[in-house]
Order: sequence, then C-alpha cells, then structure tokens
Amino acid sequence: MSNQSFKIIEQTAYDIYEGLKLDSVTRFSENEWRTETSNGFHMHVKIIDDIVLADLAETEYELGNQSVALIKIKDNETSFGKIIEFMNWTCVPEKMWDIV
Repeated sequence: MSNQSFKIIEQTAYDIYEGLKLDSVTRFSENEWRTETSNGFHMHVKIIDDIVLADLAETEYELGNQSVALIKIKDNETSFGKIIEFMNWTCVPEKMWDIV
C-alpha cells in the first residue's frame, strides 16, 4: 500500500510491529481489534483521532499499558484490512472475525 493513505509516525515503533504474523484477529469495537501473534503474544490495535495505536503484551491483562503510535491515517476511507496491508501483517482469513 502506498504512503498516500498512511504516514509512519515513529520509525522505530513501526519497525517493531511491521511484518507480524497474526494467528487471529477479532473486532472488539468500531475502531478497536484484539489479535494474537504467531509467537503467542497478544496485541491490541485501536484508532484514536486518526492515529493507529498498538500494544503488544504476553497476556491480555497487560494490554493497554504501553500503547505506541504507529501510523497516521491520511484519508477517511480506511479499514482494518488496509492497516494490515500497510503494516505487512499476515493472517489466515478464516481466523479474522468481524473485520470491517
């Protein structure tokens, strides 16, 4: 995906989160998703004020304490699928629930 839709906010944070393999993705609310990575970590992804924030932790209980700003949404026509594509995340479609 081109940089026309997103802008990287912090390169170091982007590099940490870029390319993750996701075992599952579940929509939690309109702009919030919970995922589990292939290495067993939990990730919380949310959009606040056109900023995509993510938090990675060993347990669900620890999520929400260390969110980092990854990318800025530059258009109003975004979706979680576009975020996945830009972040180069992969997940089997059958393991993605209620994704818009």
